[in-house]
Amino acid sequence: MLFSKTHPPPSKTFSVTSPESQIDDLSIRPILKSLEDHTQSILKISIKSYSYTEEALSLLTNAIQECQQVQFVDFSSTSPTPNHLELLNSTLLCLHNLHEVNLSHNFLTEASIDIFSFLFHSDCLKVLKLDDNLLGIDGAMKLAEALRNSELKLFVFSAERNQLEDQGILELSEALRAWEA
Repeated sequence: MLFSKTHPPPSKTFSVTSPESQIDDLSIRPILKSLEDHTQSILKISIKSYSYTEEALSLLTNAIQECQQVQFVDFSSTSPTPNHLELLNSTLLCLHNLHEVNLSHNFLTEASIDIFSFLFHSDCLKVLKLDDNLLGIDGAMKLAEALRNSELKLFVFSAERNQLEDQGILELSEALRAWEA
């Protein structure tokens, strides 16, 4: 036993890796198989930089919804369409143990804030990264209002490079300051 080789614990991270830049319903099958084989042990899911057909993304998000232990989601650089945003939102709503969500580098605009209702209904969410999107002042205003109307208590909030300007930054800082009371 002293010199026996120990096996590392099974991977707790699931990442989509595909040699193809466009993932369709056929190329998603091996990815889904890998995900389904580890549904109960996955703590982190990372999906980035691929173009998904509507059907492929639907299949993937349905499989992700079964991963109830997931605490960290990195959907940065996915460049989602409005339909993809709806699928991602419905998926994130099903993940009740989310601690950290990274949606950076996605060209999210003010309209995206209305779609991502999961943000404001999570009991566990403590880290939210929205860096390098296109939220702008209007997006900051919507986000600030949504934060004021939620029970969410973030430890880390990051929204760098979003063209928030002074007005957007002031609105967000006031919304976040309200949590101190």
